[in-house]
Parts: sequence; structure tokens; C-alpha cells
Amino acid sequence: MSQSEDQWSCRPPSTGEVELEEQEEKVKRIEEDTPLVAMAPDASFPEERPSTTDIYDFSPAFQCLNELLSSGKLSMTKGEKLKASYKQMQDVLKRSELNVQQLERNCAELRREQAAKESGEKQASLEVAKKVVSVLKQQLQQASSKLRTVSDIKSEAERQVERLQKEKKQLESRRELAMQPKPEELGIRALKDKHEELKTEVAQTHLTVRGLQEELETCEMQVLEGQKALEDNKKIIESKQVELVQLARVHGQLLRGNKELSHQKVDKMKELEALNEVVSERSLQLKEAEEHISALKVEHKEAMKKQGRLRGQMVSDMTHRQLLKETEAQQEAMNTLMGDRGLLEMKLENIMTDRELLSESKSRQLRELKRVTQALERMEGAQKLANEKREQMQLTHNKMKDQIDACSSEAMALLQREMELQKEKEALKASMQKKCFITEVENQKSQYDSTMLELQKETSQLKDEVHNLKSLTQVRAAEKLSMENEQRRLQKMLQLIQHEQLQKDLDIKQYNTHSAVLKTRLSKWTKACDRMITKRDEYSNLSQLASEQASESTCELQVLKNEYEILCQTAIDKERSLAEGYEKLRCSHIIGDRLHEDISEVKRELLQLREQDKDYEMRLSKLKTTINAQEKTQLELTERCKADDQSRNDLHNQLLERGDEMCRLNEKVTILENSIAKHSMEVDKDKGQLQLAVMEEERQIDLKRKEQIAIKEVEGQIATLQTELLNARGQNQELENAFEGKIWEIQGLEPSNVELLDKIEQLEIKVAQCERQVLEQYHRLDQMNRLIQPIQEENDKWERLEQAKKLNKLQSDINKNDCHIKAALAQINILKADNLSLEKDIEEKKQQVELHKERLQQGLPPCPEMEEERRKVLRNKERRQRDKQERERVNTNTHTHRLLVRN
Repeated sequence: MSQSEDQWSCRPPSTGEVELEEQEEKVKRIEEDTPLVAMAPDASFPEERPSTTDIYDFSPAFQCLNELLSSGKLSMTKGEKLKASYKQMQDVLKRSELNVQQLERNCAELRREQAAKESGEKQASLEVAKKVVSVLKQQLQQASSKLRTVSDIKSEAERQVERLQKEKKQLESRRELAMQPKPEELGIRALKDKHEELKTEVAQTHLTVRGLQEELETCEMQVLEGQKALEDNKKIIESKQVELVQLARVHGQLLRGNKELSHQKVDKMKELEALNEVVSERSLQLKEAEEHISALKVEHKEAMKKQGRLRGQMVSDMTHRQLLKETEAQQEAMNTLMGDRGLLEMKLENIMTDRELLSESKSRQLRELKRVTQALERMEGAQKLANEKREQMQLTHNKMKDQIDACSSEAMALLQREMELQKEKEALKASMQKKCFITEVENQKSQYDSTMLELQKETSQLKDEVHNLKSLTQVRAAEKLSMENEQRRLQKMLQLIQHEQLQKDLDIKQYNTHSAVLKTRLSKWTKACDRMITKRDEYSNLSQLASEQASESTCELQVLKNEYEILCQTAIDKERSLAEGYEKLRCSHIIGDRLHEDISEVKRELLQLREQDKDYEMRLSKLKTTINAQEKTQLELTERCKADDQSRNDLHNQLLERGDEMCRLNEKVTILENSIAKHSMEVDKDKGQLQLAVMEEERQIDLKRKEQIAIKEVEGQIATLQTELLNARGQNQELENAFEGKIWEIQGLEPSNVELLDKIEQLEIKVAQCERQVLEQYHRLDQMNRLIQPIQEENDKWERLEQAKKLNKLQSDINKNDCHIKAALAQINILKADNLSLEKDIEEKKQQVELHKERLQQGLPPCPEMEEERRKVLRNKERRQRDKQERERVNTNTHTHRLLVRN
């Protein structure tokens, strides 16, 4: 060894060594000259922004939350929870982006390491393959020797079995011969002895046969064991052959591994692009989540509006109940009014009877007044005649005065006597006339006084009746006003009910539109939930991939360490083999140069491996830091997942509360429907009753109008009679005053009975004419009433028709409202069914999510379908990689073949 070393040191350096040293110096100079350049950040990745509260405050989601909090539609706790969840999602996204950037950096470092590995792995793989082949050859030789020994043992055992079978056949033939009868009978004793000997021999042979059988059984067992051992050895040989084939393939696989590393480099570039796409998709998903949050806010606003509408509906229901109570009170009032109406009808009948009595008494009074007027006319005629006689008497008196003046005193005395006689005569006549007239006047006066008293009594009664009628008219007018007010109030109530029904129709339409919007939003929300679940699965897959990559990197590091140790051992072995080869091949300088080149290459590889060890240690530290960061991110992701689960549970609880509210509202709606149906039945009944009451009230109003007209006429007649009475009283007083002052001045003759009868007849004729005029007026009034009655009936018909039209319109409106209510109820039932189906879907999805969680906790994939898809994707990737590796292998083979041909 020392001589070889001396010779090696004395040998001049070859040209290959000089060239290698020059190349190393050039590389060092280039590395020293090349300045360090900072890598520009990738434009595809978003820049990290400072996570401050201002950024969150300017986001549309936080603005909507602040609006909801300011309006009071959201509680502070819910708002804080939503803000915290939103911030957590933003932090998770930012951390995921940071993790993606770190993974990209790690991928770049791994690519560099792979590029450094590829040069060292080729030779190491070749040497390892050679060693493995040599070991396998030795194992094959040992297995073949074992097979030979086992086959020899088997052949010997088979030979022994054949010998034993031949001996058995011989013994059986001897036994058969011994069992056959012999013709010789003389040597019976000899035969007996032989027989005993044969028995002993047979017993011995039996023993030997049994021993042989046992030996055969043992041999058979040994043969079986040998066969089993042969089969095991065959299997071992086959496995070793397979291992040989596999080892033969290892070299190809190692070559393919280099190609695969290049392909993996391309794939990782693609994965980086895919990660960039994932980041972009996640940014889009963030936007969608913000839009979803805004949609949820809008839905919350709409839900609050819906609650307000439902409260309005509750208020309307309360008002509806109050209206029902008021309608019941109105029915009671109508019943009381009907009772009052019966009383009023009784009073009207009494008034009509009193009116008839009054008309009869008035006719009597008119007749008496006519008689009184006739008597007064007669008295006036008598007064006129008395005045004429007095004038005549004055004329005669004047004549007599002239005669007296012309006559003498005697004549004067005679005249005085005559005058005294005449005076006595006139006094007697006057006394007689006075007595007659006074008796007649007293009789007439007494009759007049009695009639006046009766008239006063009747007037007082009429006044009382008029006062009563006025009070009744006032009462009826008040009742009429109250009825009109009630009718107006009922009309207003009907208008309010119609307006409320229209509002309810509009609310129902809005509720339908809102339910449709809710359905669409629920579908969007479910889609968003599915997307979030898929995102979470992707995050979990990414975390698993990161952990797998970390474990793979650790495994690769261990493999590299092992390879480094193997390479060190191979280097040592190569040095030894080179020393031995140099001692053996001193003369072959060409072989020495090649060996020197190999040694220099090994040294370079050792240097590279040392540098790689340092790099690997650095990368190990970096990977440890990345693993710690990823573990932290995983913990944060788990915490965020828990927070998301809590938020989802809160949302689920809110959905359950809303479902309970919907159930309560549905129960209220059913109660309202029943009350509406009852109310509609009662309203229909009340309509019929009100129609009848309205008809009766209209009839009563017409009667009251007619009665008021008649009362007004009676009052006018009473007023005229009172004026006539006052005039008659004034005339009577004037006549009494005139008679009191002028009774003693009447002179002349009394009218005869014939004249008085003529005057009475004339007065009767005048009275008959007056009665005829009065009857004509009554006939005219009857004709006017007959003419007016059809007109009034037509007017009543038109009014009734208008009222019937109004009632028909009201009935049609009520029927329409009933139809709308029924349609709304049907829509509500449909919405109930939809809500139930949505709740079922939500429960199913929750169950699926829980199953996915359980499977993820167990380490299983969330869904077998997803696992199958992932496997398909991996298979496709492997197939593509294999195709690429085969192409590269073909290209490398062709390239190496060309290089060999050129060399």
C-alpha cells in the first residue's frame, strides 16, 4: 500500500484533473462575482395589508351591521358575534394567504434541493443497485443449494418407500403360501413345529411390518414436510426472483425518479398556479360571503318588516274582534230598537186613534163654529135692522119735534103726555124685547161659554197632545239622528273593514313575494353553506397535504441521510477498491487516469453532499419552523372552525326560533281563519237582519214623514182655529161692549118671525155652500193624495233598488274578500309545506355535516364520493407522470445512445 501511494504521489497530474480544478475555480469566481439580488414578489399573490379595525369598518358588511344596530333591528350581542366571526374569517383568509406564500417558498426551495439531488442520486442509485444485485445473487445461490439438498432427501425417502413396499409384497406372498393347505400329512409334527416357527416368524414379521408402517408414516410426514419446505422455498425463490426483477427495475425507477422529479417540478408549478387560482377563488368566495351577509341583512330587514306587518295584522285582528264586539252590541241595540219600535208603533196607533178623535172633534168644533158664525151673522143682521129702525125713529122724532114746535102748548102737553105714554110703551116694549133678547143672548152666551170651555179643554188637550207629539217627534228625530249616526258609523266601519281587507290582501301579496324571495335566499344560503363546507374541506385537505408534505420532507431527509451514509461507505469502499486496483494495475495508466477521475468526482460529490447536508440542516430548521407555523395555523383553523360551528349553531337556533314563530303565526292564522269564517257567517246573518231593519226603518221613516206632514197640517189648522177663536173672542167682546152701550138706544119695530126664518134659511144656505166648499177641498186633497201616492211609491222603489244594488255590491265585495282570504290561506299552507321541506333539507344537511365532521375526526375522508374523485384525480396525475417519465426515458435513452455512438 505504501509503495502504491508513493507511486501515486510521484505520478504527474493528468489533464482531466487539471481541467476539473480549473472548472472548480471558475465556478467559485462566478459565485463570488455574482451579487445577491432580492427576488421580486409574485404579482399573482395579493399584498399583505394591515389588519386594522379601520379596514373592517369601511367594509360593506360592517356598514350594514352598523345600520342594523343603529335601527335597533339587531341586538348588540348578535352584532358583536357577527363582527367577530367576520374578522375571524378575514384573519383566516390572510393566514391562509401567508401559508400559501410560505408553501410557495418551500416549493421553490424543494425544487432547488431536487436540482441538487438529481446529480448525486444517479451514481448512488447505480451503486446501491449493484450491491443489491450481488446480495440477491448470493441469496439465490443459497436457495438453490437448499433446494438441491431437499430434492436429494426427497429422492432417498422415495427409494426407501419403494423398498418397503417390495418387502411388504414378499411377506404377503409368503403368508398366502403358508395359508394354503399342503397334501403331505405324514409330517404333521414337523408341520406343527414349522407352524409354530411360522407363527413366531409371523409375529416378528407383524412387528416388523408395524415398525415399517410407522417408519412409512414418519417418512410420509417427512416427505410432506419436505414438500411444504419445497413449496416455501419455491415461494421464496419466486419472491427473490420478483425482488431481482424489482431490483432490476429499481435502476429504471431511479432513472424515472429523476424524470419524476422534473415532472414534479412542473406539477408543483402547476400546483402553485392552482393555489393562485384557489386564492383568487377564495377572494371571490369572500366577496360572495360578504354579499351573502348583505343578503342576510336584507333578509333580516325584511323579516323585521314582516314582523311589523304581522304585528299590524295582530292589531287588525284585535280591531276585528272589537268590531265583532261592537257588532254584537249593535245587534243588542238593534234588538232594543226593535222593542222601542214596537212601543213606538203602539204609540203611533194610539196617536192615530187620537188623531181620528181629534179630526172628529175638530169637525164638530167646525160645525159649532159655523153655527156660532151663523148666529153672529144673524145678530149682525138684527143689529143692522135695529139701526135702520132707530134712524127711522129719529126721523119721525125730528118730524114730531117740528110739529110740536108748530103746535101750541096744549099740544105740547098732549105731546108730552103722548111722549110719556110712548116712553112708557117703548119702555114696556124695550123691557119685553130686552127680556126676550136677554134670555136668548143669555142662552146663546151660556151655550157659547160651554162651547168655549169645551173648546178650551179640547185646545188644552190638543196642546198637550201637540206637546207630546213634539216631544215624540224630538225623540224620534233624536233616535233618527242616532240611527243615522250608527248607520254612518257602520258604513265607516265597513269602509275600514274593506280597507283592512285590502291591506291584508296587499300584506298577503307582499308576504307571498317575501316568501318567494326567502325561498331564493334560502336556496342561495344553502348553496353558500355548501360552498363554505367545500371550502372547509379544502382547508382541511390543504392542511392534510401540508402535514403530508412535511412528513414526506422529513422522510426524504431521513432517506437522504441514509443515502449520505451509504455514499460515504461507497466512497470508502471505492477508495479501497481504487487502491487495490492501482496496486494490481500499475502499468495501465489509462485505467489509473479513469480511476483518478472517479476519485475526483467522488470528492466533488462528497463536497456536494456535505454542502447538501448543510443545506438540508438549514432546510430542516426551516421546515421545523414551517411545521410549527402550520401547526399554529391548524390550531387557529380548528378554533375558527369551532367558532364557525358555534355561529352555525346560533344560526340554526335562530332558524328554529323562526320556525317556532312561524308555527305560532300559523296557529294564529288558523284561529283568525276560523274567526273570519264565523265572522263572515255572522256578518251574513247581520246583513240579512240589517237589510230587514233598514227596510223597516225606511218604511217607518216614510210613515213618520207622512205623519209629520199631517201633523204640520193639523198644527196649521189648529193655528188657524186659534186665530179664528181669538178673532171671534175679540168680536164677541166688541159686540158685548157695543151692546152694553147701545141696548137702550134701539128703537123701532122688532123683525117678524118670517123675516127671521128667511134670514135663517139664507144663513143655512151660506153654511151649506161653505160645507160644499170644504167638501170640495177634501175631495181635492184626496185626489192630490191619490196622485202623489204612485209617485211616492216609484220614488220608494227607486230608493229600494239603489239600496238593493248597494247591498249586492257589498255582498260581491264580501265574497271577493272571502275568495282572497281563502287564496291567502292556501298560499299560507303552501308556504308552510315549503318551510317544512326546507327545514327537512336543513336537518339532512346538518346530519351530513355532522357525519363529515365525525369522518374527519376519525381520519377518514368526509365523503366516499369525494374520496373516489380524489383518487381518480391522483390516478390521472400518476398516469400523466408515467407517460411523461416514459417519454423522458425514451429521450434520455436516445440521447445516451447518440453520445455513445459519437464517443
